[in-house]
Amino acid sequence: MARNGTVLSAPKLGASAPSRRHCASLRAARLVHCRAAFNHTRSTCRRIDDPTGKAAMSAFYSFVYPDRVCLLTDGGFFDEEGILRLVASKVFAVPGKPMAITGRGSPSEKVFAVINDLATCLSQAPSVDRAMDEAKLFFRTLAAGGLYDAEFLIAAYCETSGPSHFFVQCHGHWDIPSFELVSPGVQICGGPEISINDLAHLNLSDEELLSPDFPAAYGMEVMSAMRRKRGSIPGTSRAFYGVAGTVDLTTITEAGTQIVTLAAWEDEIGKAVDPSSDVSAGSRS
Repeated sequence: MARNGTVLSAPKLGASAPSRRHCASLRAARLVHCRAAFNHTRSTCRRIDDPTGKAAMSAFYSFVYPDRVCLLTDGGFFDEEGILRLVASKVFAVPGKPMAITGRGSPSEKVFAVINDLATCLSQAPSVDRAMDEAKLFFRTLAAGGLYDAEFLIAAYCETSGPSHFFVQCHGHWDIPSFELVSPGVQICGGPEISINDLAHLNLSDEELLSPDFPAAYGMEVMSAMRRKRGSIPGTSRAFYGVAGTVDLTTITEAGTQIVTLAAWEDEIGKAVDPSSDVSAGSRS
């Protein structure tokens, strides 16, 4: 990530799904624990009722820090034409484990089914490390059904490696193996690519950009930058404004998984996204 001509120790902000050329795993230096500022906890996976069963799930952005994983997700579900059809949370906490799963693709009905089955499978493992082994087997088994338009992110606090996230693509559009867990580094963007230039108006210091509190403090701005750009979703044929509804921040630490809604946009079901629309008053926690 470059800022004012200086190369920082974090990777480029917005290196979209996993790394077009950078799939090597990066590890940040161990730092002291930082203050967590989150309000709500959800401890169970669940199905979301998508009335169409076909809406596409859109965007996420994940950050790995020495003491946590921070995962930003929006709440927008879209049809092929980019019309907003549903607003709902798209992150699933794994019961009994410091793990969470999100995904993007179409149809949402199939994406949800995979996530629900995967979360159930992982919850039954005796440890997070074993759960990750089960995840590898799960996707290898899933590969027998052939390619389909979805990709997934698993965020976890592993016993041996600590905070980690893993990306899986099932559509064959990236230059990484399909149905295999890939460690994408310390950041991964699923959705429209952004760079540090998209946050230049915030005048953030290097210290602020690298802080583990960055997603909590500026997660809405990160997702808003993605919202202002058109992008495509696996399973859709055209690019459109596809970040909408709410911004959820999921934080995975050794202690467990916490989810908070940072803010919401004034989006209207049945209409395309207006990327210039304001955040709803009072929605920020």
